[in-house]
Amino acid sequence: RTGCNRLSGEREAMSGHFGSLIVGGLWSSGIRSAHSVRGGMGAITDALAARLGNRIVTGAPALGLEQDGAGVRLRLTRDGAEETILADHAVIATPAPVARHIVADLPADKAAALDHVAYGPYVVMAAVTTETTPMPYDDLYAVAVAGRTITMIFNGANALRDPSGSAPRAPGGALTAYTGADKARALAGRSDDEIRALFIEEINEVLPETKGLIGETRIQRWEHGYPYWRPGRLDIQDALARPFGRIHFAGDYVEYPSTDPAARSGQMAARAI
Repeated sequence: RTGCNRLSGEREAMSGHFGSLIVGGLWSSGIRSAHSVRGGMGAITDALAARLGNRIVTGAPALGLEQDGAGVRLRLTRDGAEETILADHAVIATPAPVARHIVADLPADKAAALDHVAYGPYVVMAAVTTETTPMPYDDLYAVAVAGRTITMIFNGANALRDPSGSAPRAPGGALTAYTGADKARALAGRSDDEIRALFIEEINEVLPETKGLIGETRIQRWEHGYPYWRPGRLDIQDALARPFGRIHFAGDYVEYPSTDPAARSGQMAARAI
């Protein structure tokens, strides 16, 4: 159940295919290939934004997208005023429920496929730690937690540690803890301060060396945390991935949800265009 909660769902709600493939693969033993981005994953979007320059517009909610003759018509609001943008094609890279709301006149099977996609919630706390000496968990990237509110603890500074111990260990660190699915829903009425106290208490229980060393923290709540597969998900794959005329769909819900398929869905949309 802890493994399923990491993917924002409960085991009773997931398809057997998804559970065996994703949850099983996640916890299987053996050599795994993993890469860390220096500066964090945000460095990737920062680099893309730098390449695109002023073609990126933020703070402009989309109101609706429809086919318009030989192209598409997007309505949005910017600086309090409604605008319309005409384009040859559009790529919708929002979560499935948002795409379903934005795109007008969807075919019945496409609308039903988007409605079928299930997301579970997360409640996340990031924390800066203030240790000045090596910690017993320096060689761990992630810890699965059972029997508590939190289900995962990530040691974000793990990639910076020298496993040989030959290099000096820089002071301080960073930990992230989260909970998902029903446990996250149960926190809906709790304040950030209450969640912070609960998460710190449980981190201290799992990693006793952190007591008194957790400094600055930040809480975030994600309603659409991760698009796990419900039973019947394979039946809608074709309708889910198929473009709707000049409107193309990209995101981690289009395939097996992770960073690579999300990027691949964008590449496929670009090739189609």
